[in-house]
Amino acid sequence: MPEVLEVESYRQLAERVVGATIVRGWADAYAAKKLPSPSSWARAVKNLTVTATSRRGKLLLIETSGVTLGMRFGMTGVLLIDQDAGIDGLFVEVHDSPADAKSDGANALDLKLLKPLLEKLLAIQAATG
Repeated sequence: MPEVLEVESYRQLAERVVGATIVRGWADAYAAKKLPSPSSWARAVKNLTVTATSRRGKLLLIETSGVTLGMRFGMTGVLLIDQDAGIDGLFVEVHDSPADAKSDGANALDLKLLKPLLEKLLAIQAATG
């Protein structure tokens, strides 16, 4: 889970698009788990105008002309705005058995999850150009 300062930096990045119209949305099945499908989320946000940003603790809020979007970021959270993620790279600590790690196991990604994570990141990169 990112720290409050990291989420605030995401909020400041999001502030750059206040007034812009969302032309497309993307979510994987996990991120859209409370919706009928990831594509339903993409359709729901398309053509909304971003009107403001705010933050409640570690929750980033994007106000729109329709709904308010609440975004939580995990250890690999990335906010993509206008093809600009605001970062130059991604550091991921990986362990083949985080529960048995001598240190930082709680912060490590299980090695079995690395390939799916990289596939998701490549899909995001391909979708955003």
